[in-house]
Amino acid sequence: RDASSLLKSSVGVHLTPGIAPLVENNGDTSHCLVLQGTIAIVFRGQTYQLLVDIYLPPGYPIRPPVSYVRLAENMYLKENHPHVGSDGMVYMPYTHEWNPRTHSLIEMVVAMSSVFSADPPVFTRSAPAPPPPPPPMPSNMAPYTASSNSGTSNSSSQPPPPPAYSSYVSANSSAVDSDRYLQEQIEAIMAKEAEEANRAAEIARKAAKEEEEREKQTATQKAWEEKKREQTREQ
Repeated sequence: RDASSLLKSSVGVHLTPGIAPLVENNGDTSHCLVLQGTIAIVFRGQTYQLLVDIYLPPGYPIRPPVSYVRLAENMYLKENHPHVGSDGMVYMPYTHEWNPRTHSLIEMVVAMSSVFSADPPVFTRSAPAPPPPPPPMPSNMAPYTASSNSGTSNSSSQPPPPPAYSSYVSANSSAVDSDRYLQEQIEAIMAKEAEEANRAAEIARKAAKEEEEREKQTATQKAWEEKKREQTREQ
């Protein structure tokens, strides 16, 4: 329900649900629901879209969401960012203090947008300087005609913000039926969990049956040994 509310909201309009593996800090991997796409940030008066993955791990909503900043082509993570690790994982007070009764995905995305608007976690590399123009032709030859060069980059002391959403996200993503797709993904996760639970139950039943057989064999062996001792005493 919380994920569906986010997908219907203005802050989650560019997010799409899916299923993807999440690697935990202890090395365990689990398939869970993930909301992939972009969220809006405002930097120097301009609105940009930032690529993110928002995972809903096993145990959610008791456990907080796990978010990552993703990179488009020619983009890089800002080093030593206070809220983003070198792997792109997002660290914020909102998720650190997560409470399922008072917190929500919508508020988390709003908090994320606010934090990254103040300090964008990604930047693009400046374009290389254009090569110098060729030397002039001798006066006795036809004049050299060069195409206009308007690609000179204006470098600045601050790295530029991320490119616009339309530059790396297909416009067709807005046509996805979020509610239906979300329900399908949730059902797929539940089916997978049920399959794993059935497999674990079958292993437990097999182990219990083997233990029962061992106990029967032990009891039979003890009875035979007791009978032999009685026969020995009678002799």
